[in-house]
Amino acid sequence: MAANKSSDQIWHEAMSFWLTLWQRQFEQSMALWGAWAQMLPHERASELSADAEALKAPAAKRARSKAA
Repeated sequence: MAANKSSDQIWHEAMSFWLTLWQRQFEQSMALWGAWAQMLPHERASELSADAEALKAPAAKRARSKAA
């Protein structure tokens, strides 16, 4: 059966297999890292939120002044 396939077809099937395997491992790894990160305590979460809001406020004022 393999004798009927060209080298391009064999190469394509092999690469597809390994790339699909790599992608699945990568996605599972990211899911694991995400689950692990959710369990970490975020001691500065409120500070980070306040900083983000402070950074957004001047940008919103500039957008409003340009629209007027």
